[in-house]
Amino acid sequence: MEKLYYRLCKGMNSKGKLYAIEDNMYNHIDDYEKDWYFSTYLYTEEQRREIETEIEEVDKQGNKYTTIRGVSGITDVKTNKMCFDFDSHDNLELARKDTLKLVDKLIGEGIPKKDIQLCYSGSKGFGVIIETDTYFTPEEIKRTASFLTTDSETFDSKMYNASRIFRCPLTKHPVSGLYKYPLTYTELKDKHANEIKELAKSNDIDPLDYQDYFDVVQLPEKIVHLKNIKPKVSVSEVDRLEMVTKLDDINFSERPSFLTPAKYMLHLGHFQEGQRSHSAMILCSTYKKAGFSKTDSYRLLKSVMERQSEINNVDRFPDEELWNNVVSVVYGSNWNGGTYNSDTSDLLVKTNLLLPEYLRDTNKGSGLVDNDYIFGQFKKFMDEIDKNTLRFGIKDLDNKVKLLTGTTVGVLGIPSSGKTALGMSLLANNSKVGEQSIFYSLDMSINIIAYRQVQAITGWDDDMIKNTYKTNPKLFFDKYNESKETLFKNVTYCFRHGTTPADIRSDIVNYEQNTGKKVRLVLIDYLENVQSGYTDPTIGSGVVAQSLSNIAAELNVLIVILLQTQKNIQPTEEITSMRSIKGASIIEQSLSVAIGISRLGHSSTYSDYDTSMQVNVIKNRFGSQSRVDVGWSGNYAKIRDLTQEDRKNISEIIRLKKEDAEEREEERRQNRGNGWG
Repeated sequence: MEKLYYRLCKGMNSKGKLYAIEDNMYNHIDDYEKDWYFSTYLYTEEQRREIETEIEEVDKQGNKYTTIRGVSGITDVKTNKMCFDFDSHDNLELARKDTLKLVDKLIGEGIPKKDIQLCYSGSKGFGVIIETDTYFTPEEIKRTASFLTTDSETFDSKMYNASRIFRCPLTKHPVSGLYKYPLTYTELKDKHANEIKELAKSNDIDPLDYQDYFDVVQLPEKIVHLKNIKPKVSVSEVDRLEMVTKLDDINFSERPSFLTPAKYMLHLGHFQEGQRSHSAMILCSTYKKAGFSKTDSYRLLKSVMERQSEINNVDRFPDEELWNNVVSVVYGSNWNGGTYNSDTSDLLVKTNLLLPEYLRDTNKGSGLVDNDYIFGQFKKFMDEIDKNTLRFGIKDLDNKVKLLTGTTVGVLGIPSSGKTALGMSLLANNSKVGEQSIFYSLDMSINIIAYRQVQAITGWDDDMIKNTYKTNPKLFFDKYNESKETLFKNVTYCFRHGTTPADIRSDIVNYEQNTGKKVRLVLIDYLENVQSGYTDPTIGSGVVAQSLSNIAAELNVLIVILLQTQKNIQPTEEITSMRSIKGASIIEQSLSVAIGISRLGHSSTYSDYDTSMQVNVIKNRFGSQSRVDVGWSGNYAKIRDLTQEDRKNISEIIRLKKEDAEEREEERRQNRGNGWG
């Protein structure tokens, strides 16, 4: 069997010694009044030889000395210990409750209570360790722990880097003077955090008895499976990164070019106490890449830590730790020369999400996921498939067109063909079943939308609305209030000029965070009124359409976009091709479904029979292209199910059009005979 080693360090700044995993660390701790640390990650025989290789280093004064290489740069490690840290500088009791919540969850999953190692750190938090029969890489243990602590406010996700060490239970904290105190489940459950701190003032536990008390746990498959699921960082996770200043107070125009906006925020000291080591590593590697010397980087980092200390009103990060554990590592011979980005740092991802859209780092990470992630997301989608499938409320149309969240749908038609009416029918139908929508009315004013709502709820035509308002305003407003509380109760509106895709994304996210309600539908009237920043309208519309498609997928919302046709489309002409869209080639690829609407009676010639709308499904990722007729009540701009009378009117229009075409052909034939053509 492969021989493995752990690292034991006397003091945080020690490179430590390696011992075989069979060798109890308490055999080597000779002073429990000092702070000792051990690694949960294990090293192979080959790595041990590399770690213990002697090298020459230079101290802050420029003096050379011989030391061992150490573990810096060694990341191909594994651990069989599941570790969790819960820290809160201001609320130790909250950290205790979060720890208890996790322990109860683990017990519920079948992990024996007696084999869960619990400790109070002697400072600002609690730790949980379980020795298991499963091995994890740093990334795998981080994923597993993160999934098990999604409901925790104090969980520390930054403790899983490959060189991390943990203070040994029963040894003393160098600042607080309290011991890292082992706890029973009963003590964790029943004692207040302040009572536990009192226990940590003394140490009467035999270390050898403590170490041998816990057995190796066979992990349930349900927990083992978590290490293979790759989570996405979402906007809601930003809540766990507390801002210590207002963004308005930061002058980004002074940002050095080698720092991204997110790194610039760290450079100015805007990070929490528990994020200091990781922030320093991010900044130091960036300074080195930019050409700063080891000494210059050290001085810069000292300034950063000074600012961080002032902003957070905490003690400054120790200079010795900064030099030994950050600067010397980054400038050491084993550093691979890389810097941190969104792929390697959750802190940068979360800091980046706090920034305005125009300042955000464009590095999105690799974006690679495996099948477990895909089917995990699919399961979530299918669990709410009914809510994720939206409907117009018109039977024949809903049978032909599948509207799913996470997609974009284009509705194409000439002006006054009924696009907005169709959109409002979709809003009303989904509002009635309790689904939240946002309507971006960027073409019609507030007054016209209010007018359309009254039409939808009353069925009144223009004259009826005006007369009722004048003669019986109470009835009018009763009807309007009825509209607000029934058809459009769950619709929120935006009439903001200059709206961009970034604004739309921000509106959705903010609404969901502020109300706790999921937005399922966004209606945009219409595409060309969403600002892109491009002077060429065709390119701009394509860019906007692609951005909206990305937003729909990211936020799992259905975005319905009303689209303009090419100018050569006639009022009664059916739309049967994507070529009819303005800027078609760019927009087409962004849409999952596209429907073209027209009305056979959309002409003064046939207006007496204008009671139907023709809907052509011209692109459909979820089915075939098709055609369906729906009912149209033009007097109050309402889409409805087709009636028998509507079918008769369609037949009559077709007959009249055929007769008119025959008459025109006869006229042309006669004109040619008379020498006119």
